[in-house]
Amino acid sequence: MYVVLDFETTGLDYKRDQVTEIGAIRLDDQLREVGSFHTFVKLMPGNVLSEYTDITQDMVDAGVTEIQGMSQLEQFIGRATVVAQWAPFDLAFLSRHGIEPHRFICTKSLTSQAEPEESSSLGPTCERHGISLVNAHRALDDARATGQVLAHWLTSGKELDSDNSLVVSPGRPLNFIPRSTKTIYTKKGEVIANFN
Repeated sequence: MYVVLDFETTGLDYKRDQVTEIGAIRLDDQLREVGSFHTFVKLMPGNVLSEYTDITQDMVDAGVTEIQGMSQLEQFIGRATVVAQWAPFDLAFLSRHGIEPHRFICTKSLTSQAEPEESSSLGPTCERHGISLVNAHRALDDARATGQVLAHWLTSGKELDSDNSLVVSPGRPLNFIPRSTKTIYTKKGEVIANFN
């Protein structure tokens, strides 16, 4: 069982910024969607909406608190493997609430392993592989596209290190390393760190 999640946030710093929208889908072992979870999150004083989203003030005003949203998401995740497009980003926001999955899969890292010379961002990856991505930068839509990227790579026949592994790119700092990470690679396949 997999839970593919995506957060929209006020910014990129998990220590300072906050989540504004949570989207997640549950996939069964055949990678079929069998459930979904979605909520907006109220802004805390001093935070403003990101300019890179079409989320409105009315949407977040009608949302739940971040603590409530994360508690509901934790129940939705249960014991599933957590999947995210760039796992260090989403798992950093989860970790602030004491949620640290034992198993995760980073689809950006899968793409970097399979196609090291190509962009591993969600939009270009979807475009190359005929995966529908509508309403980019909206949490549930991004989660659904990420789920399709996961299914593409897990059924591709390629030998990819999917479980608890990350691939980092030059010039992109790794600001958070999930506690359950076992291996970090470069795009060339060199091992930077092995936590086994």
